[in-house]
Amino acid sequence: MRTRVFSAVLAGPVMLGLGLLGAGCGGGRFGTDLSQRPQPYALAAPAATTLHLPQERPFNITLGRSNRAPGLSGSVEADAATNGQGTADARVSIQQGGQGEALIQLGHALRNDTDRQTDVDFLIRVQFELEAATQPAENRPGASVGLRLYARDQRGRLRHEAVLVDYTTESGAVQRIGQETVRLTLTLAPGDALDLFLAGRVVGEVEGPRSAAARLQIRSLQYEITTQPAPPVRTAPS
Repeated sequence: MRTRVFSAVLAGPVMLGLGLLGAGCGGGRFGTDLSQRPQPYALAAPAATTLHLPQERPFNITLGRSNRAPGLSGSVEADAATNGQGTADARVSIQQGGQGEALIQLGHALRNDTDRQTDVDFLIRVQFELEAATQPAENRPGASVGLRLYARDQRGRLRHEAVLVDYTTESGAVQRIGQETVRLTLTLAPGDALDLFLAGRVVGEVEGPRSAAARLQIRSLQYEITTQPAPPVRTAPS
């Protein structure tokens, strides 16, 4: 298990979007845009508070989508599923050539409903299982698995990004069980909203007669969210 600690980081505006089957296997940013944005959970308490997800309330970002394009003599299966209790499953299976992709997005949208700047501390724990392989077994592109954590505000700015998994069969077949812990602090102005979510993607793309399979399962996702009023900004004496 690895623990990653991040302080508040503000990135410049980014182009958001997902091109299904357009990015090939592995590498590159994916899943930064949400096809549906839920009503953000209101952080309304003026004093310090702590919220545990999904123990106290379910995650409100639970999206999955998939795409498939079998080859002339091939077949492709691609599925993506998520739920508010912090689990998700994305899988692709290709027989005798074709393309397939499955994308999952799981997390929470929230908004600062107080009249003060608020520091929001996130403790994120994720347990996952992944596999990727091609047939015949070769160290070649064919299947990939990726998992990232994004924090994006209501203006579309990417406030934070962390790469948790980035694997392709160029390095050979893989079966792995893992977990990650991320600590992150962001400051929200009054009325600011934030989407903090995992994006997981599996991709397969092979020509016949090759076959490929990839799967990513989120076994458990938990957030501990602690809010407290940010200290006042000091101004230089006149």
